Amino acid sequence: MKFSKILMALPLSLLSVSAIAGMADINGSTKCTIVDSIIKNKAIVKACTYEGAVGGSMSYAISQLSFKLSNGNIYRTVDNATFDFGKGGQVQNLKETVLLNGKTAEVVRLNHKTFKKISDKDIESRYENINPDFSDVLQCFKYVKQDAAFCVSYEFINRIS
Repeated sequence: MKFSKILMALPLSLLSVSAIAGMADINGSTKCTIVDSIIKNKAIVKACTYEGAVGGSMSYAISQLSFKLSNGNIYRTVDNATFDFGKGGQVQNLKETVLLNGKTAEVVRLNHKTFKKISDKDIESRYENINPDFSDVLQCFKYVKQDAAFCVSYEFINRIS
């Protein structure tokens, strides 16, 4: 590599290092919910371990986690987003990449008993309380155009974010 290219690449690499300064490696254990069918309300809850990285700033959020069940099955999740904020503080220009085991997915929030979707508006209204209760909420990675999902508690997601 020519010296001029190194000089050009060096500031960019330093900027990228400072841009990810909000990253942290995490690991531990939690409960994972494997939903075979959202419509049929068919799921199992299993203990699992996790490891990965989470981070963010005022313009991006990154979560890349690997969950291992006691039977050896592994679920890999990616939820990377860039965004900015409007004058009223609302998120705008959201661009999100969501993957489950390397395949395109979407994040949905489900009631942990009924598996009915919980709207963003409902989640936002809960934050208005001094002690918001999310004990009934699962954050799920659902394959696009499929009825199956991999879920963890929304409280877990809040705790690691």
